[in-house]
Amino acid sequence: MTTPVINWHSESAEFATRKLNIDPAEGLSAAAAQARLAETGANRLAEKPPRSAWLKFFDQFKSFLIIILLAAALLAGLVGDLTDAIVIAAVVLANALLGFLQEHRAES
Repeated sequence: MTTPVINWHSESAEFATRKLNIDPAEGLSAAAAQARLAETGANRLAEKPPRSAWLKFFDQFKSFLIIILLAAALLAGLVGDLTDAIVIAAVVLANALLGFLQEHRAES
């Protein structure tokens, strides 16, 4: 049998102190705090593993507009307009590189 999950954020302070056996005027003693820390662990959010640099770079090409530009570069190359194809591809690549660098610096 599983214990029901309590949505602590929606409960009153009185409910929480009563449920956790805490005196709001006194708080927890050092021994009680250590015992709870040993029992439940530190109150920390789990960190996501960092994404690889390649994944960050390729994520820059997921935009619908970028896909349209790549299709335009491909189409320009197929019809023989290599100058336009190279310029469009260079702009898309520069955009991806700048986006990658900005995201990489923000996560560091």
